[in-house]
Formats: sequence, C-alpha cells, structure tokens
Amino acid sequence: MKIESLTFGTPAWANVSDSKGKEVYLLKTIEVRIENEYGSYSWTIPKGFVSDLRSGPSVVNLFLPKMGACTQHTAMIFLHDYMYSKYSICTFKTKGGSVVSGNRLTKADVDEFFIEGLQWHGDNPEPLWPVSKCWAIAKGLAIFGKSHFQKDPVRIYNTCKQEVETCR
Repeated sequence: MKIESLTFGTPAWANVSDSKGKEVYLLKTIEVRIENEYGSYSWTIPKGFVSDLRSGPSVVNLFLPKMGACTQHTAMIFLHDYMYSKYSICTFKTKGGSVVSGNRLTKADVDEFFIEGLQWHGDNPEPLWPVSKCWAIAKGLAIFGKSHFQKDPVRIYNTCKQEVETCR
C-alpha cells in the first residue's frame, strides 16, 4: 500500500486530570483521511478520545517520541490508538465512488497505515520518518501490539465529570 494523500485536522490535547500526564484527551474532534490505490479511508476521532500518545517503555523514545514531534506525527498516533480500539470504524470510498461505512481494519492494515502515515511526505523529497525508525516501530507493533488490538474500548474524557468513560 502506498499513501497517495493524507489529510487531517490539527490535534489539540490536554492531560487527563487523574493520569499524572500519562494520558491525554482530544480537545476537539479530528478527521483523518488517507487515500491509496484502492480508494479513500476516513475516520472521525471524537472529542475527548483518550490516548497515551505512545505505549511502551522509555527506550521506545529513541524511535518514536511520546509526544508528537510534529502535527502529522501526533495525528497518526491518535489515529493509530483509535484504530486499535475495540469499536473504531472507518468509512471507505472506492475509486469508483461506492461508499462503505462501518469498516474495521485488520491489525496488519492498521499498522501499515500508521507506518506509511509516519513516512508520508507529500511533495517533499524526504520521508518524514526514516525507514530504519519505521522498521523498528513496525517490529515493536508486531511483537507487543497483539495484546491490545481491538480489545481496549474507546475511552472518552468527560470534562464535566472530570473522569474517563468507556464507550459502548
């Protein structure tokens, strides 16, 4: 798969009040759309969606900093966490114009979208992330991601109640 186009809303987040900086939540809904040779995939990541902006031990910071190094990086981390959650869905529009809503992707597809999204550089001659770092991230996801894929629910931070709620 090769990404032809990547568009996303600018993520803005704040710390979850009771997580001591380990989790953050989106301050506004963001839309992410990825186009490839098959069509267009889109996700709506809801306001309040809770993420840890990268799981794993501190050594992983050598490959992927915990907080987004840039807007695209941060959007891809939120998207990856959302796609890993149990009830995440995407809308797929084929090149021919047919629309299919409610799709769930395989773990392999989710991880590939993430890695491709980190490397996607649009018109720039250089990838956003070097291949060597992306290879290390992909290996880590293959080894450690299985236990979380579509097992964790979507979690939303309710600012009125100052707590995280599990959806669905």
